[in-house]
Amino acid sequence: MLRHSRLTRALWLACALMQLSLPGAAAWADALTDVTPVGPGSTHFESQTTGSCPRLHPPDCALCHFLTAPRTTAE
Repeated sequence: MLRHSRLTRALWLACALMQLSLPGAAAWADALTDVTPVGPGSTHFESQTTGSCPRLHPPDCALCHFLTAPRTTAE
């Protein structure tokens, strides 16, 4: 059986503890950013919009133009 030095064991222990704690810390940080308001309102989809609703995309968004363009069939 291999014998490892105390430093190697300490590094392995530190890596294991980080692996256990970092996902929880990342989830906590993500929750904090969701609670903190950033702008005038959150982005949402509605059938009718008002002037106070923030824009999702710029007016020349290629995805919006592609999705709303009429379909043509190949002949």
